Amino acid sequence: MLIHRTKGPAPAVTKRPTSTWGTSTRGRSTRWASRRAATFTLLLALAGLGANLRGAAAQAGAPVEEIAAVVGDKPILRSQVEEQFQALAPQLKVDPADTASVNSLRRDILSRLVDDQVLVLEAKTLAIEVSEEEVRQQVAEAIQNNVEQLGGQAAFQEQLKREGLSQTELESRYGEEARKQMLAQRLIQREVRPKVSLSDADVQKFFAENRDQLPKKPRSLQLFDLFIMVRADSILDLRARERAAEARKAVLGGLAFAEAAKKHSDAPDAAEGGTLGRFTPDDLDGDFERAAFGVPVGQTSEPVRSRYGWHILKVKDRDPAGAWVELEHILAEVTPTRSDVNRTVDRAASLRSEMQGGKLTFEDAVRRYSDDEESRARDGDLGWIPMTGFAGAVKEVVDTLRVGRLSQPVASDGGVHVFKLVGEEAEGSYAFDDVKEELRQMAGQQALERGLQEYLVKLREKYFVEIRAQF
Repeated sequence: MLIHRTKGPAPAVTKRPTSTWGTSTRGRSTRWASRRAATFTLLLALAGLGANLRGAAAQAGAPVEEIAAVVGDKPILRSQVEEQFQALAPQLKVDPADTASVNSLRRDILSRLVDDQVLVLEAKTLAIEVSEEEVRQQVAEAIQNNVEQLGGQAAFQEQLKREGLSQTELESRYGEEARKQMLAQRLIQREVRPKVSLSDADVQKFFAENRDQLPKKPRSLQLFDLFIMVRADSILDLRARERAAEARKAVLGGLAFAEAAKKHSDAPDAAEGGTLGRFTPDDLDGDFERAAFGVPVGQTSEPVRSRYGWHILKVKDRDPAGAWVELEHILAEVTPTRSDVNRTVDRAASLRSEMQGGKLTFEDAVRRYSDDEESRARDGDLGWIPMTGFAGAVKEVVDTLRVGRLSQPVASDGGVHVFKLVGEEAEGSYAFDDVKEELRQMAGQQALERGLQEYLVKLREKYFVEIRAQF
C-alpha cells in the first residue's frame, strides 16, 4: 500500500505485534492445519462465490449430464462436483495419480454440496429470508474480487470474453450462490450456534489434545531501527510536485477525479480511478493521516509527499467519529536514481560509524535523523518481531545479526535501515496464556463444526437425499 507505514518486504519492520500467532502459522503445513483445510463444511469451504470464471462458463454452457445426487426435488450435477474439484485439488495438493485421494476429495465435495442444499431447504422451511440488496452487495464484492485477481477491469472483461460469458450471466450465477450461503449462515446462527457452549476447561482440553500439532512460536528478535528515506534529486522532486498540483487544478476545474487519475496518475490503480480503499488512523503515515482526516469529505488535498512521490487525496467518505476514512488518490511518482540510493547508503554508513565510535548513541541518531515517525517516537524501538515478519535483504541481514551489534545499512523499499539487535528468543512452544484467545476461537470453531455436523445428520433424515454418483 502506497501510504502504509509498513516498509517493503519486511511487513513487521515498523509494527509492534502483540502476538506472533497469526504470522507463525502462515505457510506451515501441519497435520492439524491440513485436517482443518480439508473439512468441507459450509463454514470453512463455501466455494460458490470463489469459483473462477472458467468454472462459471463451463456450468453456464454445459449440456444436460449426469446427476450426482438429489436433495428434495433439486439435482446436484456431476459437473458441479468436478468444477469444485478442479478449484480445490491444487490447493489441497491432491496428486491426480492418487486415485484414492482424488475420489475421497470428490466424495467430500459432493457431501458438502448435499449439506449446503439441506441447510437451504430448512432455512426456507423456517421462513428465513435474505433481501435483494444483501444479495446485490455480495455479488458486487465477488465481482470486485475477480477484477482485482485478474489485474483490473480490462483484464476481467477480456477474461469474460474468452470464456464466452457475459457479466450479467456471471452476476446471476453469483447471486444464486450468495443467496444460498446467506440463508444457510443465518440458519446456523439461529439453530446451531446458540446451542454451542465452551468453558475454560474445554479450551484447556483443546490445548492439551492439540499441543503437538499446533504451530511453533518462531524465533523472534527485539530490534531498534534507524530508517533514512531515499530522496530523489530536488529538481525531479519539484517537477513531480508541480505535476500533482496540475492534476489538482484539473479536478478543481471540473474534471472528475477518476478521470484525472486515469490521465495524470502514475500509480498502478490509475486505471481504476485511483481508489485506495478504507483506512484507520493507525494505517497512515503522519502527513497522510493529517490530510486524510483533515480534508472535508468530497474535497481534494494539497499535494502530500510519500516515499513514492507527491499525491493529491480525495476523501470519498469518513466515519464521523474518525475511526476510518475512504480515500482516492493521484500520484506523481518520484523515482530515485541509483546515485540517490548510493548516497543514502553512504549517509547511513557514516552514521553507523559514528555510533560504533561512540560519537553518537543509537537513540540520538534515531531522534535526529530517522524518517519513520512511528518508530522515531519510540527511539527506534520496533518491539519483538518474529522471523516470519521479515523478507528479502532485510531478513538476510537481521538473521545473522548478533545481540548488541549494529547491522550494515540495508536498502528496503524506499529507504535504508540500520538495525540494532537488543534481544533474541529461540523457536519454542507457545504457553497456554500466550495464545489463550486464539485457542478459544479454535476450540469454539471445532465445537461449532461438531454441532453443525450433528444438525446436518438430522436434516438429512428430515429431507429426501439420494446419492447417485459413485466415486
